[in-house]
Amino acid sequence: MRIFFYYSISLFLLFVPVFYYRFVQPSDENRILFLRLFLVTEFTFLSLFFYQIINSRIIKLIILFAIVPFILYSIYDYIISKSILFSFIPLVIECLTFLSYILYFFYEKMRSNTVIPAYQTRSFWIAVAFTLFCSGNFFLFLFSNTTVKD
Repeated sequence: MRIFFYYSISLFLLFVPVFYYRFVQPSDENRILFLRLFLVTEFTFLSLFFYQIINSRIIKLIILFAIVPFILYSIYDYIISKSILFSFIPLVIECLTFLSYILYFFYEKMRSNTVIPAYQTRSFWIAVAFTLFCSGNFFLFLFSNTTVKD
């Protein structure tokens, strides 16, 4: 749960410059840069969170190795995208990746026999919350990429 605490603190700290460059001193380039840092930080910490709660060694390796390509793709997408537009493709990739992590986590919870029911653990409810967040925002992010162009 320490990872989730660090995740919350880091996202709050990155929210401050995004808010500043959006409302106090508007600068689209700086705001988009901090939004991309926000996204990479979120992906990294949540991947590490799922790394901790998933038991399968192979899936843990996949989670660790997925962080680097996501960061590289986010950098590449930031470089090739226009400076005033925010690309939603990394957000779509993030949502799909987390949904796959969460589905495997739920599968693993169903397959294991434990004394404590799954719904009484904090990790279960965090996974449920991110399931709702990712599944709800997936199509919004996918659609937003097409409406920004219009």
